[in-house]
Amino acid sequence: MKREGLPDTWHKIVLSLSLDAVEQVETQPGDSLDIRSLIKVKKLPGGNGPEDSCIVPGEAFTVRMNARDVVRRLEKPKILMLAGSVSCGGRDGGVAGYADVVQVSNMEDEYLRSVCSKIKSFRPDLILVEKAVAQRAQHLLADMGIAYVFNVRSTVMWRLRRIFRTEIYSSVLSIIQVPVLGAARLFEVRYGSLNDIKSPFCNFAL
Repeated sequence: MKREGLPDTWHKIVLSLSLDAVEQVETQPGDSLDIRSLIKVKKLPGGNGPEDSCIVPGEAFTVRMNARDVVRRLEKPKILMLAGSVSCGGRDGGVAGYADVVQVSNMEDEYLRSVCSKIKSFRPDLILVEKAVAQRAQHLLADMGIAYVFNVRSTVMWRLRRIFRTEIYSSVLSIIQVPVLGAARLFEVRYGSLNDIKSPFCNFAL
């Protein structure tokens, strides 16, 4: 603590959190006995002092969200993980030269309906997307009752892949067989609110 320049008021807090972390972290075959690599320390702005510190079980990560359609809480969700975007930009081919705007719009809408319908056939409750989700796809997924979180950092995706013991698929169209879906006890969008500064983050309880 002296090395980090922390006052003595942190001692009991750090000791208590460390003991709780040792009890809660579950290792997998091949993991190092040093569990520090499996623990993240996140700092939220504001706060009243060390007593605001706590352990969030599972995995937590900050997000940039479209608050209108985001589902705040899911119990026992089945989770599909995608590295690519859910948009027209990821399809093969495209419209070359001049084209009627209405025709292009209809083609894109049809394509996104097809992609979202394929996602629905896998029966996920939630999809995690490393890149973008087109606005039209967001509406379609919301109407289908499928929650989504996009712009998830690749490092977060790989940590969740390890936790869920599932796969990250490059795109929806690349999925030929029934995908392996992840699972969690609870998915929740929470807000760290300290000194009236709100920072949204997702939490998976396992």
